[in-house]
Amino acid sequence: MKRLIVRDTLNNRKACLSIKGKEVLTSEFRGPEKPEYVLTCSHRDSHTHPVLYPLFFGALEPVMLNETTDKAEILDKLRKKEGDGPIVAYEYKLTAGLTARDLEEFGRDVWLVDSSFHSGVASRRLLNKISERKGTFMFGEFSSKMISEDYNFLAMAIMEEQAREKGIARAVKWMKARIAEGTTSMDEKLVMTETGWDIFKAASKEVKNELGYQPIRSVYVSHNIFIRNPKKYADEAGELGIPLGVKWIADGGLGSKTAALEHYSYSDGSKGQLTLPVDIRDIQNAGDYAMMLRYSGIRRLACHAIGDLAIGIMLNAVPEFRNAGIDVSLEHFELPTRSQIDTAAAMGLPLSLQPNYSTEVWRYAPWLGEAATSINPLKTLLNAYSKNGAEDRIRFGTDGMPQSMLWAIACGVNHPLGKERISIGEAVRHSRDPGGIMVLKNETYERLQEPTLKKDSESREASAARLHDGVVLVARYKRILHTVF
Repeated sequence: MKRLIVRDTLNNRKACLSIKGKEVLTSEFRGPEKPEYVLTCSHRDSHTHPVLYPLFFGALEPVMLNETTDKAEILDKLRKKEGDGPIVAYEYKLTAGLTARDLEEFGRDVWLVDSSFHSGVASRRLLNKISERKGTFMFGEFSSKMISEDYNFLAMAIMEEQAREKGIARAVKWMKARIAEGTTSMDEKLVMTETGWDIFKAASKEVKNELGYQPIRSVYVSHNIFIRNPKKYADEAGELGIPLGVKWIADGGLGSKTAALEHYSYSDGSKGQLTLPVDIRDIQNAGDYAMMLRYSGIRRLACHAIGDLAIGIMLNAVPEFRNAGIDVSLEHFELPTRSQIDTAAAMGLPLSLQPNYSTEVWRYAPWLGEAATSINPLKTLLNAYSKNGAEDRIRFGTDGMPQSMLWAIACGVNHPLGKERISIGEAVRHSRDPGGIMVLKNETYERLQEPTLKKDSESREASAARLHDGVVLVARYKRILHTVF
């Protein structure tokens, strides 16, 4: 197997595993065309997938549950796992109904991960270990309330209320580490809880006072926080010199099979579910909400929109928000119809895409069939936006995702549909902070300059970086650990 390994920008050994003396990060991308290649990507993700947690504790070989809902069959598979180390099981079906109590018999760390990689069930023993390590992960999202014995959402970093001061210190350390590596403008940060906001606010203020400038580009708060005291958060962000936005979720997720689909269906015939914090299918409601944002001093709304139903509702509401002076951007924009692509392009609507999901067509095809190929129509989107002179409105990465720009570039270049593949030059142009991407050329690292990527044809440097051939490693920032062929 050929493996490309990239080190985390923070030099964070907690996010690494040691395999035969080699440090290997736990987030991996396996190319659909060349499965013998494994691209192990930089882990700097504020949207940490809980599949990583058990890996931190040493579970390397997963048990595959194949989405069975038979509790006895699941337990039998777990009992057959040899050894006394941690057990991680993939493709767990939440409707199987196992609880932490069911996992006590093993006397081992057990983590059952559902197909979305965002939720599952953990044994009490593992939960206790994770709680002991509170504050280890990204500072943007903290909530001890996300842990329960029966249904565990561990996508948020874990921070107990009493660990606030420790959380602030870690957040400051994280910011300074980024700045020390040459970062002058950090990506947008998403804060999900009031505790997280307090930590973010204190850390940002401390770093700003020390540097003399504000390194955070902008911050978003979840609708659920914002609605409690809208003006408070806008005023406090303003004091820090950070533009404030509100983050919405308008859908479920593809992985959890809940994305709302109007023109598509899952294999069982269901249409998924729609999740809207405010029912803006009523345009009057959209206008009222937009004015509330405006009067609160907030001018930005980002919406997580997967599935043509959620996308369509948001596109209909965009004029109302714009009339109120609110900038709207959509994240993911997965499974759109062709008409929706053209509408978004004509609007010049900013999109923040996650190319990493386009390579998982194989995972979604059993549920969506042919429609799965429309998860991320990258080339179609770029062409439509280019015709409207708005190609610069498309960026890769949303609320901390994908795990690294390297992953986004690799997935865009390796799109499973030939017609949707983009060039390495296009991938770099639409990545955040293209000036920070390095190219390995003739065994030396060179900064990939934006001017070399302006032409439609790939530059000499970029054309060498064909990740699906494993020839050259393109990485964001500079910490390259090693390359193994």
